[in-house]
Order: sequence, then structure tokens, then C-alpha cells
Amino acid sequence: SMAQKTLPLLKSGESIPANAFVELAKIMNPTVVNISTSTMPKNRGLRGRDPLMDMLEQFYGVRPMPQNARPSMALGTGFIIREDGLIVTNNHVIAGADKIQVQLNEKDKPIDAKLIGSDERTDLALIKITVPYKLPWATLGSSKDLEVGEWVAAFGNPLGQGHTMTKGIIS
Repeated sequence: SMAQKTLPLLKSGESIPANAFVELAKIMNPTVVNISTSTMPKNRGLRGRDPLMDMLEQFYGVRPMPQNARPSMALGTGFIIREDGLIVTNNHVIAGADKIQVQLNEKDKPIDAKLIGSDERTDLALIKITVPYKLPWATLGSSKDLEVGEWVAAFGNPLGQGHTMTKGIIS
């Protein structure tokens, strides 16, 4: 499984190899997914007559669909954390969604996902997809031993058009 692949730990005083982030991307990118959601508007009733809409309907024979009657869409990133399709993402990505879909990479069709649980306070959510094969997965770590000045990398696939990666240091 992908989780067994790790970068070798550096000893004190050693510098980061030039290809460290390239190798890290090879390990992490297969675990990074794009998440898309859609939410249907809850209030479909009209609150009285709108003179402007009445006029447009009279002149053009069509009543434009109110902006709030269209489904809202959202995109975000998630990480596969178990080979059976359990994915961690942000709560704000899936909050209130009527439909959640996961795209494993830009060539694959989206897969319907089920909300397992979410927490608004920590902005975390768990969703699950079902596929007939084992998925690569990322191991969750702990930030308790991190120190200022250590290198970190952030991975994503927020737009469904390819993976992103950025690096920095803890400040």
C-alpha cells in the first residue's frame, strides 16, 4: 500500500535532498482527491410579485429563473485515509450539500460519496466512497512534535484539474 512508502528521516545537520519534495509528491498525490458538492436552494416559494420580473415576462414571454433557485456548487480537496475509501476533508466543503462526489484524478468519473460525520468547530468532515479495489491512503500524523523552522508541504486538488503542491516552513 502507499502508506508504507515514506521518505527517510534526516539526521541532525543533514540537508534535505534536492528531490525530497518530488518523492513526497509521488507518495501523496495518489491519496489526494477532488470533492464537488451541490446544494439545492431550500426556499423555492415566491415572496410576492416582482414588478421587474412581471415586465420581463410580459415583453419576452419568459420569466427568468431567480438566482437563488439554482443549485450552488462547491469544490474542495480531500485525502484518502483508509484503503476502503474513507476520506477526510473540510466541513465547509460539504456543509449542507445534497450531493457529494469524489474524483480520484482528472481522468476518472466522479464517484458518489456518503457523509459519515462532520464537525463545524474543527472544520473537519469524513466522507466515504465505495470502489471494488483498494485505494492508496495517507497516514494521519501529529503536529505535537513539530518545531518552528521545519519544512512542510501542502497538497490539494481543489479544482479537479490536477494536483497542486506548495512548500514552506512552520513559522
